[in-house]
Amino acid sequence: MKNAPNLKPGLCNYLFPLILLASSINAFFIPSSEDAGSIDAHLRGGIGARHLSMGRTGAAYVSGAEAMYWNPAALAGLSAFEGILSYNMLFADTYEFFIGEIIPTQWWGNFGAGMLRLGVRDVEGWNAQNLSTGKIENETSVYFVSYGNSAYASPLELGATFKLAHHNVAGYTDKGFGFDAGARYTFFSRGFSVGAVYRNLLGPSIKLINHRETYPPSLTLGVAGNRGAFLLSADASLSSGEDIKLSAGAEYRRYAPFFLRAGFNETELSSGFGYEFKEWKFNYAYALHRAWDENLGSSHRIDLSRSFSGDLQKFKAGASKDVTRTFKKARRWARKGKLFYAVDGIRATLELDNQHEDAARLMRRIYNDSRSGLDSGKITKFEDVSYSRGIIAYIDNDLPASLNYLNQHLNLLPANTEARETVDKINAAMLKKRREDEAREKFRKIDEYMNDGIYLYSLEQYAGAAEKFKLILELSQDNADALHYLELCQEAIREMEERSRPAARPVRKAPAPPPVEKKEAEPQFELDPDKAEALYNDGIVEYSLGRIKNAIHYWEMAIKYDPKNKKIRKAISNAEKKLK
Repeated sequence: MKNAPNLKPGLCNYLFPLILLASSINAFFIPSSEDAGSIDAHLRGGIGARHLSMGRTGAAYVSGAEAMYWNPAALAGLSAFEGILSYNMLFADTYEFFIGEIIPTQWWGNFGAGMLRLGVRDVEGWNAQNLSTGKIENETSVYFVSYGNSAYASPLELGATFKLAHHNVAGYTDKGFGFDAGARYTFFSRGFSVGAVYRNLLGPSIKLINHRETYPPSLTLGVAGNRGAFLLSADASLSSGEDIKLSAGAEYRRYAPFFLRAGFNETELSSGFGYEFKEWKFNYAYALHRAWDENLGSSHRIDLSRSFSGDLQKFKAGASKDVTRTFKKARRWARKGKLFYAVDGIRATLELDNQHEDAARLMRRIYNDSRSGLDSGKITKFEDVSYSRGIIAYIDNDLPASLNYLNQHLNLLPANTEARETVDKINAAMLKKRREDEAREKFRKIDEYMNDGIYLYSLEQYAGAAEKFKLILELSQDNADALHYLELCQEAIREMEERSRPAARPVRKAPAPPPVEKKEAEPQFELDPDKAEALYNDGIVEYSLGRIKNAIHYWEMAIKYDPKNKKIRKAISNAEKKLK
């Protein structure tokens, strides 16, 4: 995209590696004009007990501040402030002393500074007349300033060391400046690495009295790999005018924080151990010199180092390499104008570190440059307009709008791989979001039906509760809670049906007919009007005396003898009314 923000890298980012390569090829094959291999003997022994115990290897694996000597590129693999103090007890009253400090930065690589000093005690001086001149000084010091960084978030790490050498022998002193360069590359998820270091790419030149010597150039190639509990390493070194020297070493880490080490090279057999306690590291090495032929004795080296934690904005311990690599990758895409890739990288960075100011600043810059380009009319081509609008919508997380603009862009530039991959990514993200929304709605319904079902169950409304649990099983067939409650509801419904069914009545026998009472044969009355008249008169007597019931009795007897006698019937009727 032509009108993308101007984030292209400068020429210096490419010029330095080219100069380094050309200089190294040139300088390596220029032999030392003087007796090469002697003036820098104090450096060839290396720095640090860990490296000595592993056969003086160290070009390919990461250690600590000793990396300033072994391979400055390995500084990029460190993430904490670390200080080291090392003391080497050599033979013949010779001692070696090293102190160093690592200063990591969160985004701009790591720095190191250190000093190595080699001295000899009680050296007797003699003059030309073979007379003693007393004790003389014999001391050599080298000061290091190193830098290491990864190359645009790739597994490649580059580094360089600037050094100042100072010699003092019997009062004659001189100093010279030198330069080392190194590289390291990691394969197989950081399990295997290779390294290269070119020492004395620009070698210090020292003049004592009338004799000048220059540190000879040397090239060391190394490999290192993790194999189970072992760290295995091997180096091959070649100095100007000398044969190739091989060395190898191993570190056993099964019982960490206690480490066992061993190594060898053409002249030495070495061993040692290390122990780590919180931020402290203690290392010890023992070396048997000229172990294969004439034994020149042994030496002991001890070093103590400590890591420090900080919480600075730009310089802090524990700065995550993953965060740094991710941000550098995003910045590289932004410089190339691949803004959708850059935004993805920035978001990945902010997921790892939500306080990453540089990532947030780069995101704002991409957004503002795209917006201002559209508003000011600097972006005029339709394919660029659709691209810029798409990136603005993409940053705003408006995926449908961004997808629409990218499709417009692809109609004009179908070969844009970035746009096409972003379209596929947006489609996948939208599909994922839709599925997530569907799943979220499904779980919401399941939760709602479950609550309603349990509430209805508590009210003993088992039929309604069962329907809710059946709806849950339609959404999730394996929902154990819904299956359990549905069984409880069905069991409760069956029990209610059984209770509501009428009980079976016992069969009753038909009652026996009541016994027929035998009535006595009523006497037969013959029609006798005279007798009826006599009984009627008796009744009148009783009625006149107030004995009405007796009167009715006589009259009823009288009517039986003369049923058609109206006078008697009327007398009975009047008497009965009187009784009521």
